Amino acid sequence: MLIGMGRRPKPDFDFEAVRTAIGTGLRSLHSDVLQEQLPDRIAELLRQLDQQQRQLDQQKDADNTLHP
Repeated sequence: MLIGMGRRPKPDFDFEAVRTAIGTGLRSLHSDVLQEQLPDRIAELLRQLDQQQRQLDQQKDADNTLHP
């Protein structure tokens, strides 16, 4: 059994500090992956997603202009 399982954290427990520490640890552990070049296919998919998102944002802006 893990320590603390089934217990509620104290009201003043700093979840943000824990989250930050976990993120820092993961970045440190996997820093080599962050330095690798993005595969061309993945980069192309991300470009397509960005383009679709821009189109959706433009449509939303146009709809908000017509129907404030």
